[in-house]
Amino acid sequence: MVAFYIKYVGGDIYVNMLATCVSDLVGIFGAGVVQRCVGTKNTFLVFLVAAFGTSIPLLVTRDVVIVAISIFGCKLFLGGAFMVSYYSNSEFFPALFTPFAFSVCSFIAHIFACLAPEVAELKPESIPVSTMLALTLLAGTVALLLEKPTK
Repeated sequence: MVAFYIKYVGGDIYVNMLATCVSDLVGIFGAGVVQRCVGTKNTFLVFLVAAFGTSIPLLVTRDVVIVAISIFGCKLFLGGAFMVSYYSNSEFFPALFTPFAFSVCSFIAHIFACLAPEVAELKPESIPVSTMLALTLLAGTVALLLEKPTK
């Protein structure tokens, strides 16, 4: 849903989307480095809190520079959080339940991907960002409850 806000940034839309993809890649590789240093759960929480923090300016301003920085930050940290959740799935779920967990997450992700364009265009503009903030807080809260199973 964050990518839909790139239309508020001036310039060529293709160059802007390429820049957000680069930001996403930096977040994915950066999360791997951070995860090795501070652990899976802490990395996930740090990236979700950072995504939450970088999305708040989307609620309060339409300044092009601040919106662009906020979009790049959100893409960076949400990409990193997704990488951590994808990579750590095998750590938190037994091998028997991993395909089921992937299937459920994929199904829910597809539903949200179908809804994202409609939610992104809701008026006032604070509704889509508030929705994203609420889902980010929900993911962070659920991440606090995760525990590695004992062998």
